Amino acid sequence: MADAGVPCRSPGCPGICRTPTRADAVLIPSGFDRSSGCKSTGAERPRFFLRVDPARPLSVRASNRYTDAFARSVMMVMRNRRWRDRFVLMVAATAAPAVAQEISADCVMAGGLAAPQTHQPTQARKASLSGCDSQKLYYDDADYERARLCAYIEREEGNQAEFSSVAVLMMVYANGHGVARDVDLAKKFACEIEAAAPAETEGRLRHLESMRGNTDPHEVFDVCDDITSGYMMGECAAREAVKASDKRKQRIDTLIARWTAGHRKAFAALQAASTAFIDAVVENEVDMSGTARAVFAIGARESLEEAFAGNLERFEDGQLPSATPASFKQADADLNAAYARAMKAAKADDGDLGLGSIRPEGIREAERRWIAYRDAWVAFGALKYPGVAADAWRQHFTREREVMLKELAGE
Repeated sequence: MADAGVPCRSPGCPGICRTPTRADAVLIPSGFDRSSGCKSTGAERPRFFLRVDPARPLSVRASNRYTDAFARSVMMVMRNRRWRDRFVLMVAATAAPAVAQEISADCVMAGGLAAPQTHQPTQARKASLSGCDSQKLYYDDADYERARLCAYIEREEGNQAEFSSVAVLMMVYANGHGVARDVDLAKKFACEIEAAAPAETEGRLRHLESMRGNTDPHEVFDVCDDITSGYMMGECAAREAVKASDKRKQRIDTLIARWTAGHRKAFAALQAASTAFIDAVVENEVDMSGTARAVFAIGARESLEEAFAGNLERFEDGQLPSATPASFKQADADLNAAYARAMKAAKADDGDLGLGSIRPEGIREAERRWIAYRDAWVAFGALKYPGVAADAWRQHFTREREVMLKELAGE
């Protein structure tokens, strides 16, 4: 997509304007003006348009429950701050012939370049790096010299893993990690990524060209920046999720390190109930009918795991829940009503696709796991926070579940 900041062409639309290329198929909230791509400041409910060409918009409105389910899946991903700013679906197959020719010409030019021999491993270094993993060296160890040498070895061996080999070389030269920044060499290796669709390669080449002469150390180019396929969105989301999970574990471990052995044992039971509930939601309450299903599932898991950690941190900080018998009774009634509406929305009949792959029996299973999860918090709370009434825990998690079910029902 074009950079943000294009002047608005639509009266009364004062937000950020973006103009998709002809190779783009972009999911755009209805807050965007369809002709200019201008983001409105309106607060209407999010809906989505699939646009292949700004001159010929093919709109998919949230006019039935199936599209609503897809929109909810998108919004679930959007709540993950690492993904909401980059979540753009592009259909590579719609790339015009002229675009493909332009990419081909750029890649022919880049293909003629030769990497400096001094940047490549000697036979001795090849032997010492036998069996190396450039992805680990680049992302986990930040050992850019060894990552570069290892990537050259993998390239020679024909390794085309998503985050290794030529992808690492592209990033090394784009960012000037351990070598001088060389945009042309980065383009060369971008063109060698065999799994990339034309629209993805086009986006990478343009992105790399925009970095020429850029000395901002905070702008780091990554292979995930210009992805266009649901598959790669899933791969990139999975990589991000692993890092986020590690950080979350560190936060939780820091909290419980000062607890008694009894509290830690009770917490282990709570964590097991939480994992079972999250698994049930991901398996049963996320629409898995599209090519971006992996990123939706990962986004849902990330959101729920972060909510669990966030609750724990707030409770440890003294922000404990409270309730009255009347307020819990109302919360329980609201939950039952939301559950009934979600179950109704998931029924596919009379040509209505319902909520995609989400079925009433799946929601029922997730609800069963949620009840066990809620009760686990009640049991844990009685031990760790004895001053909090059981109904306070029930009300807190009942309201959380109500929000989830409302989203399923399209509310």
